[in-house]
Amino acid sequence: MISSTRNLVVVLTTVLAVLILVAGGLMFRVGQRPSAPTPAPTPSPVNPPSPSPEPSPMPSPGNRAPSSHVPSPGNPPPPPRAQSLPSIAVPTIPPPISEPQPNSVELMDQIFRELDWGNIAFNAPATMRYAQPQPVELLLSPSLSVADLQAKIHQKVGAESAHIRVSNSMEAQLTGVGFTIQALRPGLQAVTSEQITRWKWEVTPTEHGRQTLHLTLSAHIDVAGRDTPLVVQTFHREIQVNITVPQRVSGFIQNNWQWLWAAIVVPIAGFLWNRRKKRWAKPKAKPKRSVT
Repeated sequence: MISSTRNLVVVLTTVLAVLILVAGGLMFRVGQRPSAPTPAPTPSPVNPPSPSPEPSPMPSPGNRAPSSHVPSPGNPPPPPRAQSLPSIAVPTIPPPISEPQPNSVELMDQIFRELDWGNIAFNAPATMRYAQPQPVELLLSPSLSVADLQAKIHQKVGAESAHIRVSNSMEAQLTGVGFTIQALRPGLQAVTSEQITRWKWEVTPTEHGRQTLHLTLSAHIDVAGRDTPLVVQTFHREIQVNITVPQRVSGFIQNNWQWLWAAIVVPIAGFLWNRRKKRWAKPKAKPKRSVT
């Protein structure tokens, strides 16, 4: 009788402890933040509760663990998973459209259009004398007028003028077949508005008749870091070179002395030599003796 009563007390005590543990687990699930479901672990039988300060729940054989993992009261809850931020589409910025670069010819055209304007005046006589030197001048200024430049030329005979493109560095060249040309000033000179840029040559005709002088003006510009001449104007002047009779005879002798030596001097010298030789070969007459 006493043993039956003791067994009944043990059974009731066990049932009461199981009910307390189940009620505590349900209250813990209600207070916990819901998390993403995880795969349910395989349930394993739980031993009867031992007298410990923090008893773990013992599921009955007929009950299964729920699909979501329920941590035990003694273990801390697992940290919540980091939520991924929504992806934001970044707009693609197209590359900047580069302007087409001008080619070399277009670049030179642009440089030529940007050159300043200036006036020039030069003298080249229409007639010259053979072998007689004569000065030729060229004056350039970006600020003075054509009339002012012509007034400053020393030899005003045959003076001409023009309106041309100029740079801060200009070059003038005077050439011509049938002339000896000596430059009296540098061919390449700097150009400024404060003073006149002047070129001067001494021209001597070496051929008579119709001859031509060529005057070329070039503007020096910077092309890719290199100093490059750009021809801006070319002038051609026809000149009549006159020659006198003495000059013609003298020039003929100077140009044909070899032929003259062979055709005239040598025969005359031979004739004189033969004449003198015959005179030496003539026998002398003997003096006559007187009879007494």
